[in-house]
Amino acid sequence: MKSKDYAKTGTYYLVGNLFNKGIAFLTIIIYTRILTAYDYGIINTFSSWVGILSIGMSLQNSIRVAFVDFKEKIDDFLSSIISLTLIVGMFLSVLILSVCVFIRINTNIGIVILCLAQSLFTAIIEDYSMYLMMKYRYKLRTLILILPNFLSTVVSVILIVFIMKNNLYLGKIVPTALITVIIALFIIIGVYRNGGVRLNKEYCKYALAI
Repeated sequence: MKSKDYAKTGTYYLVGNLFNKGIAFLTIIIYTRILTAYDYGIINTFSSWVGILSIGMSLQNSIRVAFVDFKEKIDDFLSSIISLTLIVGMFLSVLILSVCVFIRINTNIGIVILCLAQSLFTAIIEDYSMYLMMKYRYKLRTLILILPNFLSTVVSVILIVFIMKNNLYLGKIVPTALITVIIALFIIIGVYRNGGVRLNKEYCKYALAI
């Protein structure tokens, strides 16, 4: 890769990260004005859990290392990792939901389901984002970094300000989760079209060992 391409790649990554940080800063100002402390607190707790769970479900580090060990079969590897991420995520989701029901946690099961769904599909986006980074497909990776935050922010503000009257936290949680799921589904379809639907045992063991 030429030094000019490295500079261009770095610029796109920087723009994407700065945009997301700028959105995060602006949304703090906006949401603290249009939400109650109760609603804002629920949103922050929800986001924290999504961040924690998505880390546990994502296998993005294995994709980075696989570009050394499976460089010629990286599309097949990615397809298997996407499948494995879905399996791991669904297993953890069922486990967490079962615990919530069994010990009768005093919480909204619908919110728990949204949290688990957003966590799983955020993990898918993170897996694919790592693949794009290692492929130096900086334009698409930057778009994937920016698009979910931008769309969810715009839709959320419209819902909270103009439509919703009660449970305003849902105006942020629901569209963010749905947009994340939709984008991740497009990614899954694209990966499976390119590499086929795979679940290679060797690749799975490799990923889980990292």
